[in-house]
Amino acid sequence: MVYLERTPTRFGPVTLCLETHTDGLFTLDLALDPDWKHKPALVKVHMPASEVTLDGKKVSTMDGNWIDLSDTVKARLQGKWSW
Repeated sequence: MVYLERTPTRFGPVTLCLETHTDGLFTLDLALDPDWKHKPALVKVHMPASEVTLDGKKVSTMDGNWIDLSDTVKARLQGKWSW
């Protein structure tokens, strides 16, 4: 498990918890501070996964397994690594 709490970034604090399992499944909980210091034009997460859900709904990845989270403050991504 990887856990980062209110880690400072250029845009504001980020909290995340990534859990992976031996069968290749993962869960990523992500929380962004809604009071951006500098609002980013785009928020995306690289997820090299064969199948991903965002808050329980299947999502498509952008070019190179990127997921757009621009309109998200709190999210749960789940899936299976593609390697």
